[in-house]
Amino acid sequence: MRVLFVEHIQVTLPIENLSAYLKREGHTVDAFFDPGLFDDSNFHWTRTAAFFSHKPLLLEKVADFQPDLICFSVVTDYFDWAAEMATAIKSHFDVPVVIGGIHVTSVPEKVMTHPSFDFGIVGEGEEALAELCEALEVGRPYEDIRNLAYKTDDRGGFHVNPQRPFIQDMDTLPHPDKDLLADVWLTHYDGRYHTIAARGCPHTCSYCCHSFLFKESRRQGLGKYLRLKSVDYFLEELELAKAKYPIKEVLIHDNVLTADRRWFKEFAEKYPRRVGLPYFCWVDPNSIDEEIAGLLESSGCANAWIGVTRIPGQQDNVVNRKKFDKNMHAALDALRKSQVYVMADNIVGLPKQTNRDVENLIRMYLEHPVDHTVVFHIRYYPRIDLVKTALESGDLTEDDVARIEASGGTKSFTMEDGNADDELKRLCNLMLLCVIIPRRWTEWFLADKSRLRFVPKKSLFIYQQWLADIYARIRYGKKRIPIISDSRVIAYNYLRHMAQRLTHRPRRILAPYVPQIRVVRPGTVLPASIAEVVDLPPKAAVDSEATAV
Repeated sequence: MRVLFVEHIQVTLPIENLSAYLKREGHTVDAFFDPGLFDDSNFHWTRTAAFFSHKPLLLEKVADFQPDLICFSVVTDYFDWAAEMATAIKSHFDVPVVIGGIHVTSVPEKVMTHPSFDFGIVGEGEEALAELCEALEVGRPYEDIRNLAYKTDDRGGFHVNPQRPFIQDMDTLPHPDKDLLADVWLTHYDGRYHTIAARGCPHTCSYCCHSFLFKESRRQGLGKYLRLKSVDYFLEELELAKAKYPIKEVLIHDNVLTADRRWFKEFAEKYPRRVGLPYFCWVDPNSIDEEIAGLLESSGCANAWIGVTRIPGQQDNVVNRKKFDKNMHAALDALRKSQVYVMADNIVGLPKQTNRDVENLIRMYLEHPVDHTVVFHIRYYPRIDLVKTALESGDLTEDDVARIEASGGTKSFTMEDGNADDELKRLCNLMLLCVIIPRRWTEWFLADKSRLRFVPKKSLFIYQQWLADIYARIRYGKKRIPIISDSRVIAYNYLRHMAQRLTHRPRRILAPYVPQIRVVRPGTVLPASIAEVVDLPPKAAVDSEATAV
């Protein structure tokens, strides 16, 4: 079976894992990458984004590859984009479309009412997607495939099947298919290799999807939630990748790499010898002490990102992170003593959070400094525990929740929140600056709130990154590993994609292909209606989901 994945802005791990699994099952897989020019978290310029739309190129790719199934895997923020692209595909090709990812897993009842999605994958996707491909290929019924959501008729009816138990032995999964979009990620990530060694999380923070995924797994009896690959199998992946690609650094995206102490000790002993590249990881205060901080440094961790969000002892614990209180200061101090570049993230705009709480966070960083602070404005997602708290406090309305579930959010994580007051905006910038300006300056600002007027309101996030990097490199000899790429590489790729889009005129598709796979719904058969001639102009306007080009 021929399967086409459609990717957006970043090359994500889910499609690489799914592609590897499908290829092992004998299917042919390809992918299309949409860079999302001027429609990402930094820019949202509707008319410019429409001018540089890659939608016509996607339709051309569909015509060339002639897939039997088209797959999207998206987070909530990109659901609107996936719906728009799926609508364009359905307007020209009678090919089944499946959507997976956290958004459909969270609210399948909202996603499956969209007319352009035939199927949804709820939860882990490898086995369900492979079984769906096999069923469609041989014309077998698919109604009993676990983790599958599907349309029951052409009038918006749908059904969501129960989930299957989690895959417990992670070593049974193939290594991610990095060949799928290697030409993209090697350029976009500037030789940085993104991967993951585990699924699940040891915590259930209220602002995160794990707050409800864990409860749902318990309710359905799906098995152990946090599962890790063996150290040897994980390092085998990195060894093969290092031999095949020009990799400079490794980014390990486990929610908490240090969660399993025994696993991490084995990793820290073997990684320098078998891989030996600088790496980035995420940690939590609860798992860090002087021994683990030392192992991070000795194993080659150049950059560790630690979640803070609240000061120890803060009365309101709406984020469900109270267990970190006893170890927060010790963890920050232990990491600071090492040669690991330490980034601390903080969330503002939380229900019941006051500006005084943000001031206390800043004061904590004066006593327990890190190399880099990051400030995120709260983003609400479907079914997370914090939504209930926000409804009770009045920070969200039922209409807000309905909008989030229907189409996701549009605000940036790092730019100032339009709902934030001026004092909070200035405090956020002071939190960014407090780790690089003299301590007495920060204390002077905090001593009298009227002095905050000298701190800009507009987010200093981008500028602070440069300053923090320069400061850490000069004073401590530390280097940050960018999560995606530095500004220079991002700008280069933007210009490159813009030039490619302007110089490539999508050709006129005279004969859309007729897929061999037919979707047979319970009691009905979809007709093949693709006889029209399609013209794809280079400057396609995107006015609505119903507009094909």
